[in-house]
Amino acid sequence: MKKTAAAVFLAVAAAVVYAKDAEPGAASIVDARVRIGEVIENPALMTDVIKSLSAADQATFLADVNKAIGEMPASVEEKAAKYLNVNHAALKGAKKGNVATLLSEVFATVSPDALVVINERFAADVVNRSADPAVNYTDEQFTKIAVELMNKINARTAETDNPSVRSAFAILMLVRASNGSPADLADKLIETMPSEEGRELAKTEWVPSALGADGRTQSYEPMLASADVGRRPDLDFVLVVAGPQHLDALLADLLGKDGDPVAQINARTPVFDAITNVLMYQIPMLGTDAVEEEAMGILGGDVPAPKPPEPSPGPGPGPRPGPYPGQSTLGG
Repeated sequence: MKKTAAAVFLAVAAAVVYAKDAEPGAASIVDARVRIGEVIENPALMTDVIKSLSAADQATFLADVNKAIGEMPASVEEKAAKYLNVNHAALKGAKKGNVATLLSEVFATVSPDALVVINERFAADVVNRSADPAVNYTDEQFTKIAVELMNKINARTAETDNPSVRSAFAILMLVRASNGSPADLADKLIETMPSEEGRELAKTEWVPSALGADGRTQSYEPMLASADVGRRPDLDFVLVVAGPQHLDALLADLLGKDGDPVAQINARTPVFDAITNVLMYQIPMLGTDAVEEEAMGILGGDVPAPKPPEPSPGPGPGPRPGPYPGQSTLGG
């Protein structure tokens, strides 16, 4: 019995280490960098390239590609279109739980003038609270997601030029993605910004102006002037160059782990699965329920809810979410 217990312990320990640290089949960042030019030329390839990388390398590679786009001899509209398509494709290929990290990289490494386009399109197409008809986010849930994402983005943009402007663009994305509720979301997100000067500018000038709030004419000029941007891209022309945009509901990947229903569904981590697989092999007489309880006892948590069956595909996508506060002339 002692030998069996020891064998189970060693096997479980090995499974935990393997599940945490190893990503079998992950491509080398060196090999991926060889394809940067190819990815910029054809942004649709970015999803597969990103999928092939480890979580850490995904962020590194996205930063490398954005740097290369910034150095292109092209117009601001052409660059903005490349940024939009490449970064959207990268998010689609993000490892589970890595969307927040890649979004942070987007706002840290994309040129501020192109964030004019990205904040609006991502609000409609990537993190909109209405994008997934299977999930109904409460204001409390959405606010929690938004605040936690902003904390991560603020930490990353602090390492860049124009950190407050970059964070303000992320705030605009989330306020638009909220579809207007809760009404005080902008204020709560602005409070996450580390710079007192940045908070004041965002509250009194940048965010109200960009959203066209308080009877103002919608304008990004105060933000872009602070970032010393020569001129903003022509938004309509950017979308002509970028081509049709597609809806991808990625908000669920940003949910926390404290009682959110979708988070409970996603709680079966690779570590948990690895441990249960080992226990089922070593002591199958326990049965599934007992094995899961044993596995969670090892991890120090509650048994995660089983993932529900996938819903049958519907007749096709519904209407695009919106309108949202401060919607600009960008097309749908």
